[in-house]
Amino acid sequence: MMSLQDLTARLTAPRFLRWIVLPHLVFFIVAWFTDAVPLIAVLNSVDISLSVAVCIAFLPSALDAVFQERPADKAVFLTLGVFCGWEGNSLRSGWSLAWRALGMPEWFANTDITSYILFVIGAGALYHLLAPGALDEDVPPRRWIKIGAWVGIGIFLAIILTYVHDIETFVHGLAPPHDRAAVPAGFRDL
Repeated sequence: MMSLQDLTARLTAPRFLRWIVLPHLVFFIVAWFTDAVPLIAVLNSVDISLSVAVCIAFLPSALDAVFQERPADKAVFLTLGVFCGWEGNSLRSGWSLAWRALGMPEWFANTDITSYILFVIGAGALYHLLAPGALDEDVPPRRWIKIGAWVGIGIFLAIILTYVHDIETFVHGLAPPHDRAAVPAGFRDL
């Protein structure tokens, strides 16, 4: 068990402050002073650019992983997880950017392309889970893979229950006060 002193030392470590706290702080400051629409457009553009860069960097390794003759191992699954995860991310951000640029047509959200994007992202996540120990024997720890799997199952069941029960009021209440006007009054308005 971690002591309070160890926790305090970790939370105030320069790496944690530089890599986690500072970027989040900058984001929330920028978001506070910026309208959501242009911020989302800029962040989608940055996301697409970085995601495509990662896919290009991992493309030769992903092709080798798929077409090599040796049996699939943790490195193969990790490579495919990185490639598919970022491919799906770039597709999702590109689709979001196009959807917003076209005036958010309803049909855009309910297409086979949307389903395909979700499939690719899910495949990337599954490949990551099939690659424990690819970087180090304890990354990620097997115990945490089990915890993640159980939490994922719980979230999946909770989402399924939302289709059975009306949670519209709860979801509407999650919108920040300054963005409530942008939130549809009901799911029928989406």
